[in-house]
Amino acid sequence: MRLGADSRPRATGRRSVVEPVITKRVQVAAEPSLHDNPIKQHMSRRIAQALQGSGADVLLTAATPKFAAQAVRKVYDIDWKPTHFLTNVSISVGAVMRPAGLEKGVGIISAGYLKEPTDPQWQDTPEYRDWLAWMKKYNTSGSLTDSNNVTGYSVTQTLVAVLKACGDDLRRENIMKQAASIHDLKLPMLLPGITISTTADNFAPIKQMQLMKFDGATWKLFGEVISGSGS
Repeated sequence: MRLGADSRPRATGRRSVVEPVITKRVQVAAEPSLHDNPIKQHMSRRIAQALQGSGADVLLTAATPKFAAQAVRKVYDIDWKPTHFLTNVSISVGAVMRPAGLEKGVGIISAGYLKEPTDPQWQDTPEYRDWLAWMKKYNTSGSLTDSNNVTGYSVTQTLVAVLKACGDDLRRENIMKQAASIHDLKLPMLLPGITISTTADNFAPIKQMQLMKFDGATWKLFGEVISGSGS
């Protein structure tokens, strides 16, 4: 962890003052497991306690799954109770929340665009059953609690839609053209109200998400579908 003070001029009326801004940047080496190494484990606890001691009551964890699981566990273990936000890349129940300890992630907030495979509300739907059949046929070693497997399934379906739109013209130029011309594509495992669209100047396929909160077993959706474009 590196602590630093950033002194930047601030204009206040007719005079300028220098306002110290304390910045914290946490850097943890990629060890096989932070919790298998006593020194790294001690360091991670000190880092978390330093952030807790700063008085912060909101925490955003922007990390890949392994390190997100470690953050969830450590925040709980030091009895810090900030409003905890977790980026979408690390919301897998099987790959993140369960390794961290399911009870340790209760209350964490994130946002999603796919149907969570551990959420009972989807498990009696034809879309979920089709995904389950696909998993049993083509991905037998994959976990049914890992939402990354829903991501892979949906990415593949998007690619199939692009190739179908290409017709017999599979030149690179046409594939790229069709990939940048997707209009409101609906996929079985996307959340209701969320579609995929691309344009020549905006390749981002997902522009809508829905907030959700972890309840110790699965992610529970709340609120309406929101758009990153502000619409």
